[in-house]
Amino acid sequence: MSDPLVGRTIGDVEITARLGAGGMGAVYVGRDALSEAQDRVALKLLTITAHDHIRDRFVREAQIGESLRHPLLVGVRRHGTCGDYQYMVMDLVEGEDLHHVLERHRRRLPWATVAALGRDVALALAALHERHVIHRDLKPANILLDGRGGLRLADFGLARWKRAPSHLPTEVPLTATGDAFGTPIYMAPEQFEDAKTVTTAADVYALGVVLYEALSGLLPFPADTAVELARMHMEDSPPPIRAELAPQEFRDLIDALLVKDPQERPSAATVAQRCQALTRELADTPPLEITPPPGSTFTRWDPTRKRPATSDLPAGSTLPPPARKRAWGPILLAAALLLAALPAGGAVAWKRPGVRRFFAKASEQKAYQAVEDALAELPQDGPDPLVTAIDAYLVDHEREGLLAGEVLALRRQPHRLRAALYFVPADRTQLVEVQRGSYRVGAEDPAPGEPPLAPRQALELEAFLIDRDEVSRGRYERFHAAWVRAGSLHRCGRSDLDHAPPKSSLSAERDAPVVGVSYYDALEYARFYGRRLPTAEEWLVAASWDPQDGEPQPYPWGQQAPTEITPFPANLAFASYGNADPDTGEFTPLCAPAGTFEFDRSGFGLRDVAGNASEWCSGSEPPPAPQPLQGGSLDSETPRQALLHAQRRAPPDQPPRAAGFRTALDWGARNLSEGAR
Repeated sequence: MSDPLVGRTIGDVEITARLGAGGMGAVYVGRDALSEAQDRVALKLLTITAHDHIRDRFVREAQIGESLRHPLLVGVRRHGTCGDYQYMVMDLVEGEDLHHVLERHRRRLPWATVAALGRDVALALAALHERHVIHRDLKPANILLDGRGGLRLADFGLARWKRAPSHLPTEVPLTATGDAFGTPIYMAPEQFEDAKTVTTAADVYALGVVLYEALSGLLPFPADTAVELARMHMEDSPPPIRAELAPQEFRDLIDALLVKDPQERPSAATVAQRCQALTRELADTPPLEITPPPGSTFTRWDPTRKRPATSDLPAGSTLPPPARKRAWGPILLAAALLLAALPAGGAVAWKRPGVRRFFAKASEQKAYQAVEDALAELPQDGPDPLVTAIDAYLVDHEREGLLAGEVLALRRQPHRLRAALYFVPADRTQLVEVQRGSYRVGAEDPAPGEPPLAPRQALELEAFLIDRDEVSRGRYERFHAAWVRAGSLHRCGRSDLDHAPPKSSLSAERDAPVVGVSYYDALEYARFYGRRLPTAEEWLVAASWDPQDGEPQPYPWGQQAPTEITPFPANLAFASYGNADPDTGEFTPLCAPAGTFEFDRSGFGLRDVAGNASEWCSGSEPPPAPQPLQGGSLDSETPRQALLHAQRRAPPDQPPRAAGFRTALDWGARNLSEGAR
């Protein structure tokens, strides 16, 4: 029976296949609509009806995953709620967890392979411990083997973070002092007594249990009851590993990890170094067969290399070209060892570009420094130097640069220009901030007529950003060219549209708004840059609310209705903005460049909300239901048509000749008001 979620889009991820399920929800494979390359990602879902403590742990896991960026940890891109599900968008590991690998191999692997696993898991733990994070639930199911040769540590729902960011609690709010939690088979003796007081040594002990199991095919403490298991962990010594299974040095190391006194266990960094010394000669060690996610071509985990040979791939498949020409294996290993070896508080986290910057070429370091300098001076120098610096970096270093990920992220993020005004380099747009709060919009006593008027209503809105100006013809043309270069991947739900720039005579200048676009065109643009269309309610607040008076206004300039006698406030049908044919005298109205009509500016700073182009917004019902068009346009012939709370709708696949749009971005959960630095 097929999974009903396959084919749906949740959290801007189009689900293509189911990976599996566990106590913390189901995991799917999908395409990330918010990434320019439509990356394959893992999507973890939890129903909103789950118990509170499960949902708390889910959110905590997502928050920690977003904050901890490291090549040996599974990264979380974002999380949130969509309909009946909480979701978490994660990096997709093209491989399999160690639990299933051990089941298939009956829990026994060659000692050199186990030592290589120990090396990589210890490196991941060392990176966590350097940042004062204790995992507390290390087990084979949370160790993911990447078919390209890497390894990732997952599931931080029970982690303790002593120096967590201010928005993230240090401790899991699930237990009281003296309680134990984790997976008992892999828990350290002290974790049975009080999980809240354990140190990094508890993770080292769990690693010892994992290595013991992978090497011997047995658990060190086989017990029939939880009470007996706890007693064995706290009092008994594990049976010795048979001599023929591994060299004495490796067996001694595993014994050292399993000592009862946490102070006598080696650190994760020391374990990594000792395992590395044992795995210098791995040429004869066969790769592990793994079962990758649907759509992956990687079927083996080989600790001796980062990418598989062509002979390892299924018949008929080809090896994709490397994304980087640089050899990553030594760099990642050296950088992770550097993280593990630095004194507490002295390591540069992989979430920041410091470590990768250390290994970058001098030319790349210089280009990245130019980006940082432009970002620091953004409020004084304006956006042009930042755009120039980012473009210069990407021309030379996008494919091979160690810092390309940071620069691409900076390119898509809003950066603060001044109070409540932000700039996104990707499409060179400026956005204004609408604060979280209570608002009233609409007409107090709407008179009947056409178009209908929205009645007065009270709204509670979260903070959001919205474009200061309508998307211009020049911005739309740049979008379309970039969209085609990126593969013309459709995010709007309609794969039959080419989203080509409209050939409208109304928009003659590149800095005038693009008009003649459909709702789907507008939605494709917004999603390509990781944003969305504003809701009709958000648009009404941003366009009509006066923050000084605390009241909505019928027009951006106040109460006075525009007429042919006073046509100057906005670019409406009777504003006489356009061209007259010198021979025939025929007048052609035109959209004006943003800001031409200085009175057409809302209290929040949005320009051209009453005239120029009417604007697509997202309605309460999804397409193919008709969608809202807000604001007047150069086709508005009466004052009523220019009212901000006038209500119009149109089919989403039909482009009215004066329809344009602006985009929005959720802001409350990811406020970067200090400039995304």
